[in-house]
Amino acid sequence: MSQILVWVLFAEKLCLFFAFFIRTIRNVLYQVFLWQIKEYRLDRFLVHLRTWQGKRLVFGPISLAKWILLLLFFLNLPIFLPVVAVYTCEAILNLRETVFSFKKPIFTFKATAVVGVVIIVELSLLFWQPVDLALWILLLDKILSPTVALLFVGLTIPTQIQRRKIIARAKEIIKTHPDLLVIGITGSYGKTSTKEFLSSILSSKFKVLKTVGSNNTDIGVAKTIVENLSDQEIFVCEMAAYKRGEIKAICDIVHPKIGIITGINEQHLELFGTLENTIKTKHELIEALPKNGLAIFNGNNKYTRELAEKAKKSGLKVFKYSNGDVAARDIKVLPEKLEFEIQIGNEKQTLSTNLLGRQNVENILASVAVAHHLGMSLGEIGKRIGKLTPPEMTMKPYPGPASSTLIDDTFNANPAGVLVALEYAKIYKGKKILVIQPMIELGKATEEAHREVGRTSTKTCDLVILTNKNFNQPFLAGAGKNKEKVLILDPKTAANKIKDMVDNESVVIFEGKETVHVLGHLT
Repeated sequence: MSQILVWVLFAEKLCLFFAFFIRTIRNVLYQVFLWQIKEYRLDRFLVHLRTWQGKRLVFGPISLAKWILLLLFFLNLPIFLPVVAVYTCEAILNLRETVFSFKKPIFTFKATAVVGVVIIVELSLLFWQPVDLALWILLLDKILSPTVALLFVGLTIPTQIQRRKIIARAKEIIKTHPDLLVIGITGSYGKTSTKEFLSSILSSKFKVLKTVGSNNTDIGVAKTIVENLSDQEIFVCEMAAYKRGEIKAICDIVHPKIGIITGINEQHLELFGTLENTIKTKHELIEALPKNGLAIFNGNNKYTRELAEKAKKSGLKVFKYSNGDVAARDIKVLPEKLEFEIQIGNEKQTLSTNLLGRQNVENILASVAVAHHLGMSLGEIGKRIGKLTPPEMTMKPYPGPASSTLIDDTFNANPAGVLVALEYAKIYKGKKILVIQPMIELGKATEEAHREVGRTSTKTCDLVILTNKNFNQPFLAGAGKNKEKVLILDPKTAANKIKDMVDNESVVIFEGKETVHVLGHLT
């Protein structure tokens, strides 16, 4: 009998070791993934911890069970078998997750180094085991997240040294290109699309360099200059920020002569603190312009209109688009394209583009204002507009089940973007479905933004699918009597639900990066 017990105990320990190994691999990959999507910024990571998903890292069912087991150990109660059960259950869930929605980082040098160090440390310490095995397993579990955080914080010192070298090098390179025209673009929304459209239009007449993808911070801009600036005449530079001074830091590198502010809203308000801070941060681009510079503002946005008046008083040359110097009329939003007439002064041009959604008219108008200022005729501009394509993950259409239309707008989920996408959905006669990742980093505007999107989406759509429980209460409150249209579903279940509903006149819109997992099951 004693031999059987020995083998049973051995099997239980082997099961626990295997489960702990699976859990360690999965959790370190997920932790590094989180830090990566938060751009290794502690402020953004702390904001995430205040969301439903962030709270689950500490207070989720399995995490709570482990805290309870720790407490039971210190109350001198047996916990070995419960520990085996909890970790076995977690390992099974982790293995299932790898099949359906496994989240892992992009394996850059930094990410790979942290993953490797944490796995080696955790597994090495596991076999050291200076105390009871069950207790040691729980303690190692609880130090994983702080260990990942400390490693990333520790890496900030060499990272900052390297960062400063690259930025200094970029500044030196810019000095050797005195004739380079730098066009800065910032705003709470629309800046990436505007950058892409403007670069495409100008490239027909000039040699153009642009920031690539989301490389829109000071270090991202500096790397673009160091790696790609050669004989270009124009640099179209997207500028992003999460706090005061970050736009100024980019301007100190590139010295823009033309500045575009695409619009201002509550995006990243939790990081900026107040809308006033957001406005002042975006205005740093205008403050950096020379006296003979050109400032371009969205005339449809209250805050940018106010900044335009401020810029006029400072003596800058100012253009407003959408409601001012450059305007669009007779706008026709069709399922597969946009048609509208552009007017600048006495010049008019009827245009057609394969871009989707009325919001793209604003982004095009900003681009037209700059191109026309640089000497391109409306005829030349119109030809390029007809060839524009949407940036990746921005109102990009795909064929879906039953010949339905899937709209990939997963680049970001912000209140303005979601509302214009819903307006576009009204064109379709069939079922309208919104798949949305609840919006984050909106600060005090969070609840009202989710109420508004909840109200509008459930009036417009036949079904709204949320990817998680973040802010679902204000979302449901906004939906009111239509809240039965709102479901919180995992990616596979969501995809199956969509397949059962759609036909050839239906549209499904995907808002926010998490919704990619649903889209992936449908394409």
